[in-house]
Amino acid sequence: MAIKRRHVKAVIQLRRATEKEWIEVNPILRVGEPALSTDVYKLKIGDGKRHWYAIPYLNGNGSGGDSAVQFITTTEGLVGETDCLYINKVDQTALIWNGEEFEELESTSIDDLKNRMTQAELDIDELEKQIPQSGDKNYVHKQSVASSEWTIVHNLGKYPSITVVDSAGTVVVGEIVLQTTEQAVISFNGAFSGKAYCN
Repeated sequence: MAIKRRHVKAVIQLRRATEKEWIEVNPILRVGEPALSTDVYKLKIGDGKRHWYAIPYLNGNGSGGDSAVQFITTTEGLVGETDCLYINKVDQTALIWNGEEFEELESTSIDDLKNRMTQAELDIDELEKQIPQSGDKNYVHKQSVASSEWTIVHNLGKYPSITVVDSAGTVVVGEIVLQTTEQAVISFNGAFSGKAYCN
């Protein structure tokens, strides 16, 4: 008896979306579940644990390539910088450091994260403009050999105020001559060692 064969018409379709849609939804892909980015023709295979953007693309050899998202950062043992953005590698949540702890962002959209990152960088640039590029210069002269006259080459480019202390930490007053904006000479009644703080 001849076996009658039947042909069943069926279409197998992969789970698919555009790159932007994948990024915005960012689902956890099931083990072996293929996910196709229709606009860039790239494929990822799920492992049942990681979110979409934590999984590398398959390259021509079937091995993992680089992930499209490069700013995934673990928060394990991390003290964050204020207003910087992080991605927790454990559960893929988007986080921001508020100065005391990490708080989860309402949106995990990559576009939203990029916008926040850009704004944070602009804020930092603005703050840097308001902060003087260098603070007031200072110099500490160490007089290790006891002497009644100290020559201090401070190279501060200014006439500094100078405070002298002996080796016991007691302030000592002497006659200060500011010879140039780079050097001063201090004369005392007796010889001693210590430090001169030039500000």
